[in-house]
Amino acid sequence: IPKKMTVRSRSGEWSTGATIRGRWHSEDTPVGENALAGVRLPKGATLMGFKVLDCAVTSSTQQGAGIYGTADCYVKKCFVANCRAGIGAASIAVEFSDCVVSNCAATTRATFGTSGASNTLFIDNDCPNSGMYHFWGAHGQVNCSYVRNTGGGVLCDNGGAASYPVKVTGCVFSNNTAVC
Repeated sequence: IPKKMTVRSRSGEWSTGATIRGRWHSEDTPVGENALAGVRLPKGATLMGFKVLDCAVTSSTQQGAGIYGTADCYVKKCFVANCRAGIGAASIAVEFSDCVVSNCAATTRATFGTSGASNTLFIDNDCPNSGMYHFWGAHGQVNCSYVRNTGGGVLCDNGGAASYPVKVTGCVFSNNTAVC
């Protein structure tokens, strides 16, 4: 997305919206520094009503396979699934609202990203490394559900940064091996 704007699928709902599909299971899975396989949002942009599937980057330090934001970016009413990255498999620097995030895995940290979320279901995601976290430096998690997420680390962590307090309000946690 080239500038600050809202890009909405025709229906505005992921269940009937358009699909953005990466190349996770393909021979042409992107490599290199700029191998973002999903959506890149500029400051202040919003993505609404899409399915973002099968996005991946191959380096353990690459960020944001599914949705990569720069600042003040929003993802609303989207379904993000089966994304893989070193940092931020589902997203980096975007705030989720009314979304579902499923089967994403980060090898380094931040399976879900580095911003907040509200009214979002996070189910069957993985952040395998001990001491790592699904949300990193996340500002707030409000009315979200975390179900069957696995990992050696924690679900929410401020990464040791006092300027990024993690606030968890009205959330449900069920059958996770990663803790909050």
